[in-house]
Amino acid sequence: MSTFIHGGSALQLDIAGRAHAVLSTGDVVQIDPAVGATDDGLSTRSVGNLNNCLDQVAPYGVVLGSNGKSTFAIGEDVLLRIMGVCQVNVQNTASGIGEGIQLRASNNDVEGTGGITYEGDAATVRICGIAHTAGTGLQTAFFNGLTTWG
Repeated sequence: MSTFIHGGSALQLDIAGRAHAVLSTGDVVQIDPAVGATDDGLSTRSVGNLNNCLDQVAPYGVVLGSNGKSTFAIGEDVLLRIMGVCQVNVQNTASGIGEGIQLRASNNDVEGTGGITYEGDAATVRICGIAHTAGTGLQTAFFNGLTTWG
């Protein structure tokens, strides 16, 4: 079941998905918009090259875990945070609160932008959130999987 909670300055959106590969809490995936006639529209897929129509229209989300559940097998149901604060897998160190984080093509993680906040080539940079903590691995961030293109 999805939730849409809003009020004041907070916004949170979670949706259901089905793991296309073994996934872990904090992994970033997209809902696969290329659904077949018999598909239910829940399948996930890895972040693509960020410069084709599938990757431009797909919503991105962060795999949420729970107490005692942090990995998910292929075909298992997952809950994805599309928008809101969550733990996201960061590589190439985010420097801390206020730094943009960007999707990484063909990976299930994000990286710090090193201060880049806009780049015209959507194939290389798609800002998807703001870091709240510094470092690599699971870090707190505001994630927006419905971002627009540069």
